[in-house]
Amino acid sequence: MKLGTTLAVALAMTASAALSQTAGMTDAQLSAMDKDKDGAVSRGEFDAFSDYAFKAMDVDKSGALSSAETKPHFDLATFRQLDANSNNAVSSAEYRARMAKDFEAADQDGNGLLD
Repeated sequence: MKLGTTLAVALAMTASAALSQTAGMTDAQLSAMDKDKDGAVSRGEFDAFSDYAFKAMDVDKSGALSSAETKPHFDLATFRQLDANSNNAVSSAEYRARMAKDFEAADQDGNGLLD
């Protein structure tokens, strides 16, 4: 498995409450997202990496994640949290909305950066 895919999957696994604390992410994960290497992950960098993680999990390229596609990465309870409209599929909009909430929770000082 390529390093980028491994990190994307690791990020996807944090899509629930684990990301609510920056400590829930390893230095390697944060470093991989920090594209400008300024020592912090901006919202844009985080969103780009989140989109990459979603695409990596969307094996059938349908634009939505099934529970089968997410099963290797997180449990059914997390899938249900992400599936806001309860249609048994996680759309990219649902995934992005959850990741946005998780970023805001992890940005404890409100400066728009994970550092």
